[in-house]
Amino acid sequence: YIDLDYVSCPVPKWNCYCGWKYAFASGWHGFETPRYESVTNSTGAVRNSTGAECMGVMYTFSVWSYLTLKWMIQQVVILTLILFVALLCFGKKRVRCDHHDPSLLNEIRKLCGTPPVCTGG
Repeated sequence: YIDLDYVSCPVPKWNCYCGWKYAFASGWHGFETPRYESVTNSTGAVRNSTGAECMGVMYTFSVWSYLTLKWMIQQVVILTLILFVALLCFGKKRVRCDHHDPSLLNEIRKLCGTPPVCTGG
C-alpha cells in the first residue's frame, strides 16, 4: 500500500509508477514501504500489508518517456488538425486551365457526364 500524491500501478504485483521524486529513493531503486505493517483504510478496517514499491530510475525513465511521447504526439495531432482546417481555404490557384491536358481525373469526369468546363485557353 502506497499513499502518495500520484501513484499508478498498471500491473498487479509489480512496482508502481510514482514519478521522479520517489524513483531516487533507496539508492535509485525506488521508494519502498515496510514489508509487513498494519494498515488502516478509510473504513477503519485493519489489514496486514506486504509492502509496496515504486519503480526505480530505469523503469521510471521508461514510463516517463512513454507518457511524454504520448503527450507530444497528441499535441502534434491536434495542431496538425487545426492547421489543416485553417489552411483548407487556401487551395491550388490555377494560372491556366488544364481541361485539354490528358489525365485520369478528366477522363473520369467525362465518363460521369460532368466534363471540365473552362473559359480560358
